[in-house]
Amino acid sequence: MDRAYRTRLSQIDGVVQEEIQAGHFPGAVVLVGRGETVLYHRAFGLAVSEPTQEPMREDTIFDLASLTKPLATATAVLILVDRGKLDPNDYVRDYLPAFACAGKEDVQLKHLLTHTSGLPAYTDANDLKTRYGSPCPDKVIEKICSLKAQSAPGAQFRYSCLGYITLAEIIKVVTGQNVDEFTRANIYMPLGMRDTAFKPSASQTGRIAATEIVDGAPLRGTVHDPLARLRAGVSGNAGLFSTAADLSVFCRMLLSDGKWEGKRILSPDAVALLTTAQSHGRAYGFDVSSSYAWVKGPHASERAFCHTGYTGTSLVCDPATGTYLILLTNRAHPHDGGATTPVREKLAEIVFRADVSVACVSRAVFSRTRSEFRLQAAQDRVNAELQTEVEGRPFYRVYRCADTSGEFADPCRVGYSTPADTEAEQRWRAIRAPSRRYTAQAARYCAGPLLSLRWYPKCEKCNLLSVFTSIEAAAVPPPCG
Repeated sequence: MDRAYRTRLSQIDGVVQEEIQAGHFPGAVVLVGRGETVLYHRAFGLAVSEPTQEPMREDTIFDLASLTKPLATATAVLILVDRGKLDPNDYVRDYLPAFACAGKEDVQLKHLLTHTSGLPAYTDANDLKTRYGSPCPDKVIEKICSLKAQSAPGAQFRYSCLGYITLAEIIKVVTGQNVDEFTRANIYMPLGMRDTAFKPSASQTGRIAATEIVDGAPLRGTVHDPLARLRAGVSGNAGLFSTAADLSVFCRMLLSDGKWEGKRILSPDAVALLTTAQSHGRAYGFDVSSSYAWVKGPHASERAFCHTGYTGTSLVCDPATGTYLILLTNRAHPHDGGATTPVREKLAEIVFRADVSVACVSRAVFSRTRSEFRLQAAQDRVNAELQTEVEGRPFYRVYRCADTSGEFADPCRVGYSTPADTEAEQRWRAIRAPSRRYTAQAARYCAGPLLSLRWYPKCEKCNLLSVFTSIEAAAVPPPCG
């Protein structure tokens, strides 16, 4: 591993400490790995800040909140798909007949997995608690089944906890086990994830990071999510607890096509369904490119997948480099306040920014920027880096056709060269695009502002002069053709 990259990871210390000092959360655990190697694993701040103070530890157990969706529920569904017990195209009505009403008759499992079922985002947990007491797991399902669809199946992306609660119920119908029992036997025990479970044991309480103070005491081992509490702590949308170390094993299993230390958890096809976009930028579990995927930052590849949790947890994996980032905070402690957007953005910036060496410039990194550069935030960050980080470092030159005034035309070709090419050796590595339209998009979204101009011979095809701009490797357009 490049020493410069390890040095860069040391910047995480200052970032997390600053966020704690700013009052955004009491404490955190951060783990970064690449391939089989854990490169960074540190604990910061406090696991409990009120009414007593307890330090955070590297093995602190966290309420993962919505990370439960991909790490437990979706993975369990895809294990059953591997076994031929379920199919993403199955209709929900075939397992829960009461669900087939109010515009939900044609909802399929794939719609629940990608948050495109038409279900609302949530429902009133306090009303259910008032009417039926707590817990009332069956009443939660009855309520979801009675709800009216807000859009047709597959038509809109609407992040919904209710869809994943429904999936957990389907798992129970098919296997006779709740999602806790099934995932423990088929995922966490085979992987040796001993600190991962829906209902932590009493012996683990002292290691659990607190969330919100409820009725005068912080929740420790009791799920924070209100609907999950009504489901007695075992729910498809939330309820899973784990440590950073356990989650790193899960990440490595996914990055190894579903196998870990000789144990097959998922088939490669199931891993692909879990981690690659299937509808509206969502995979069957993880997020890839929806509006929620900002947590990946501007530098992770197009193949990177991610998810966040309400309590201040997040996970990003990038198959292009085998790198993963696990951030666990107790943002909801003590009074359900705090903020994790800044720290998530800053850590992704540190972890996934390209090493800018030829070895790290993969085809996947190239392909990522073609779409992600449309995000202004990503463009702004790369522009800033061009001003400060290209000097003395490897980069690629991106060529575009332009007229003599410097105005870019619709280019007919995009080329690139490396700084190793001497002036005499500078030559076009013309990359013919499948179409002029594609080439224009590559230039428009990936070239960025010019740092320096140099005129080259006229393009043989369009008779326009050609200029280049020096750009960090992570911002290079994809090779065309």
